[in-house]
Amino acid sequence: MDAIERRQEERTRMQITLAKRGETEMKAKEQTVEEPAETSEETVILKREELYRDIWQTGITRTAKKYGIPYSLFKQACRAAEIPLPTQSYWGNLAVGKPVEKPELPRADSNDITIEKRPNHKRTKDEKRKKRSDENAAVKQTSAVKKGLDAVQPSEHTEKLSESFVHKKNHWGGTLYERETLYQELWSYPAVMVAKTYGVSDVMIHKICKKLNVPTPPPGYWAKKKAGKNPPVIPLPAEADHTVFPFNGSPRTDEDGKTITDTGIFEDYQTEGKPAGDGLEFLALDEYERLISTANSLHVAEGKRKLHWVLQNHRHTFTEWSKLHTRDELAAWPKGMRWHVPEGEPAFWTSISTKTLSRVYSLLDALFHAVESLGGTVQKDLCFEIRGEIVSFSLSEGQTKVPHVLSKAEQRDWDRYEKEKLRSIWESKPQIRKYDYIPNGNLTLRITDPKFYRDSKDLPLELRLGEILLDLYRESEAVRIAREEREAEQRQREEEARLRELRRQRKQQEIERFSALENEAEDYDKACKLRAYIAAVEADPVLSAEKEEWIAWAKAKADWIDPLVSAADPFFGQRAHAEDEADKRPQLSCWD
Repeated sequence: MDAIERRQEERTRMQITLAKRGETEMKAKEQTVEEPAETSEETVILKREELYRDIWQTGITRTAKKYGIPYSLFKQACRAAEIPLPTQSYWGNLAVGKPVEKPELPRADSNDITIEKRPNHKRTKDEKRKKRSDENAAVKQTSAVKKGLDAVQPSEHTEKLSESFVHKKNHWGGTLYERETLYQELWSYPAVMVAKTYGVSDVMIHKICKKLNVPTPPPGYWAKKKAGKNPPVIPLPAEADHTVFPFNGSPRTDEDGKTITDTGIFEDYQTEGKPAGDGLEFLALDEYERLISTANSLHVAEGKRKLHWVLQNHRHTFTEWSKLHTRDELAAWPKGMRWHVPEGEPAFWTSISTKTLSRVYSLLDALFHAVESLGGTVQKDLCFEIRGEIVSFSLSEGQTKVPHVLSKAEQRDWDRYEKEKLRSIWESKPQIRKYDYIPNGNLTLRITDPKFYRDSKDLPLELRLGEILLDLYRESEAVRIAREEREAEQRQREEEARLRELRRQRKQQEIERFSALENEAEDYDKACKLRAYIAAVEADPVLSAEKEEWIAWAKAKADWIDPLVSAADPFFGQRAHAEDEADKRPQLSCWD
């Protein structure tokens, strides 16, 4: 026992020394490297004239990318600085050669523009969060030093990195999911990290846990652990139909009869990088870490709190609309897109019952605040603006189909119809539906057509907000790619139109030049005919004075018609040889 205690004390002192040394090195790095880089990356100072010139030469999007500023912040800063921005029609007219107008840059008191890459409230939240985590780490380290515990920061994380996973293989070479092993892994590491060791997604891990009756950490569990709290751990239930998934799987053995397993070390998903294959590779590492942290801690707020301002406006609009319009909640919700939507109709009017609307507000309130904490915004039409792209969604409530029970008024109409149809064959049958569709409170949220989230008995939408948030960011990337493809196609169409216009103009020039060539050749042919005729007249040995005068006049007219001489005539002026015969014919008026 003495040897074990001495070894334990030596280990504790070594860990305390390493922790202090690591803390000193981190402080030195922050003072020398991180602080100036953070201030230089957050704020950009630009000149109004240079910005105006770049925008009207390359466009708003390319200029924003040039300076590394988000599109929405860049456009907002330009409008605040009173810099005129080109419209889409400007670039279209410029591409086809049409005349365009470029407004001048108005004068301003200052020529410098200061643009912040992140909003002030977001930076303040990050600083507060970093300060709070540093304070918690300092408190935990101080208490560990005083008590002489073995879990000295950062030894806890280091020991976790040193732990390895062991996964058995079945007869077909697939991985076996053992109930107890999966339970220990999920309550020791986030589901994203555990799923990476199995080579599947975290959604697949949750499905397997449901089949094996393995409890998983609730939303916000890892955020509380990171904050230094000790959230309760749900014990593994004793009852379960199966202990291994696949149910018919059995361990695979080699030639010596030993079980074949996969072994490795759990990696740190926050420091080693982003896990591949989750569809979020387009995010930067810091942005990815903030998104994962927010998704893990995302949950519906407990108790009453003030709704998001967009939801407050929607609730007011919904109430006012209900006073002027009525709806039959027992009728079937419209499936698919409605072609005739009344102007001013609020969202969810034909998809959510009044009883379930409060639950919809609580779900969207959590998502709206989460997106805004990550730098996005929410539009008045309940759409998200994530990374400068508009991401929309649809939310509908399920209905239970039951036979329709006739009301007293409907029963009277039906009885009257039964009596009257005996007297007249033209009696109209009352329009009474056969079934009622009762709203059952089961919500379905759809972001893209193939992917949707639906309430279930064991997994309501409140427990899937983190997955929904990640899918919203994946959809923002898909929207960005589709937008860029449309813009590229538009640019290609404009370029093709410009080339067609240039070719048309070049062809028209060729037609005009060739027509001028033909007209000049005809004039030359006429001049040669006139000179031949004049030469024949001149061949007469006896020429009178009148004849000689005519010969001189005729030679002058031949020189006027000849495009090679192009002599001016005192009456007809200069001949336009390139024009058609009708255009260059001398015209006389009564005033000549």
